[in-house]
Amino acid sequence: MSGTAGRTNYSEWNSKTNALLSQLEAEEEAERTEAQSALGNDGKYAASHAEATERTKQEDVSKVKKVLDNHKARELGVVQVLHSLLDAKDSDNDNDCDTMEEGKNTSENVHTRFITCQDVSAGKRVLNISDTKGPGKIILTQDLTNLQSQMGKDNTTTSSSNNNDIKGKGGLSPKSYPGDVENSAPDHVTGGGIINGLIKVSISNVHDCTLSLNCKVITGLLEISHCSNVTVILNKDSTIVTVQADLCQNLTLEFHDAPSGKGISPIPGRNPLKYWGEDKDDRIFHAGVENLVVKSLRDGYVDHETKADFRENGAKAVGNASAEEVQFVTSVVEGELITERVLRQGTATGTSITGALGGGDESGGGARAMTAREMKEVQNRKEQIRK
Repeated sequence: MSGTAGRTNYSEWNSKTNALLSQLEAEEEAERTEAQSALGNDGKYAASHAEATERTKQEDVSKVKKVLDNHKARELGVVQVLHSLLDAKDSDNDNDCDTMEEGKNTSENVHTRFITCQDVSAGKRVLNISDTKGPGKIILTQDLTNLQSQMGKDNTTTSSSNNNDIKGKGGLSPKSYPGDVENSAPDHVTGGGIINGLIKVSISNVHDCTLSLNCKVITGLLEISHCSNVTVILNKDSTIVTVQADLCQNLTLEFHDAPSGKGISPIPGRNPLKYWGEDKDDRIFHAGVENLVVKSLRDGYVDHETKADFRENGAKAVGNASAEEVQFVTSVVEGELITERVLRQGTATGTSITGALGGGDESGGGARAMTAREMKEVQNRKEQIRK
């Protein structure tokens, strides 16, 4: 092709050549794709048994991840996280005030933060107090008992703000199989209802302060981790049955006329039918806790008191497990607070959460965490039964 004054236009030839080359590559790619599809090599089907197995694993992992993500989203939906509760800049909160701690000099003011229903967002029923440094005092008021959760027909709890979401869903439906035996007897369905209080309370990364619990906790569970120089006071209006403490220093637990999990009075404000420690399911599990002090007070006087330290109690590293992972339990045995090593772990947080939840299995075949003493007692009962 000639250009100006009979010269060749190399630019135009280059454009035409590139266009033809692109067209040829597109046609070859289309033919290659069609051939692979005809041979079954287009990736739609596995080329070998190993590849098919690997694909199945990937699909299973994706399904599990989706379930876990949904579960995590549901958990975050009910957790209320409160942090930096004793910061000076937070003193303008209506629920805060400066009070003087008893026994201290009147010139030393101690910041006190009251936690009420106003601090809990709608639909939040699990309270997590974290990242707080004292000095000061945090009080979970009795007002938190007024929080309501809907009990489903499958005995699961849902915050009362989501009542419209669960209407008509009912409980869990059993899976049916071909050939199942059926009868005309009506199914017994336990109706749901409203239950008051927080579902669970957890304390993490809190230092140099006192926490006072005066509200109902449905599960009876209090979790404490990575705290130092903290005193937790459980009053008679609290319903804490089981405490799980991990990796803490200088932790004090005081039960002030606190009820047992199986001795809560049905009438608010009345003395409990049983006090904490009078039932075998009233227990404190701890691992990696230095200088743990447990006190049980009745009418202001110390009824039981003990101290524990994971190193002094004989915790040692075994294999890949560090000494901080050794689990101990403190409970009232024959009128005395004692600390024992847990030899058989339970199913929840390394323990079995019983008491308010129920579920302790004296036969030793359930999910209850047991010490050497308890396992020996179970063995003795089995031997008596055989006789």
